[in-house]
Amino acid sequence: AGKEASGTSNMKFMMNGALTLGTLDGANVEILDAVGADNAYIFGATEDELPGLRRYYDPRVAYESVPGLKRVLDAFIDGTLDDNGTGWFADLRRSLIDSGYEQSDVYYVLGDFAAYRETKDRMAADYADQRAWQRRAWVNITGSGRFSSDRTISDYAREVWRIDPEPIA
Repeated sequence: AGKEASGTSNMKFMMNGALTLGTLDGANVEILDAVGADNAYIFGATEDELPGLRRYYDPRVAYESVPGLKRVLDAFIDGTLDDNGTGWFADLRRSLIDSGYEQSDVYYVLGDFAAYRETKDRMAADYADQRAWQRRAWVNITGSGRFSSDRTISDYAREVWRIDPEPIA
């Protein structure tokens, strides 16, 4: 939360029936407002909660204690995943858990991992009811109109540029 940069992509996914799986941030707030909590999968700390959580947050503790997290992060260095010898995966892992970095895990990825996993599992279980899932997808498609480029340009013309759009002949 507070650093998510997926808004435009999530809106495009939504227009095609995808259900949002993300933190409550940026465009996800607007998406949630458009479709309701039953039609999106939001997880993790909120932007307001993060400053308090960060005071005591130690990503190394999360790495050691959150079920499944150690296995995921170790996959970056144990040969499970191959970065073609670039070392990028090892650098990514270090940036998340090593205190030698100025601020490790700046995106609170490890802090939100358990909440993500629970939400993803709930999402997978919900997918089993195809009729309900299709209804959720339809709600996302029909609720996405507010994110159309026509509406956005019209709003900018009126609210930012303070111009009246020329009528189409």
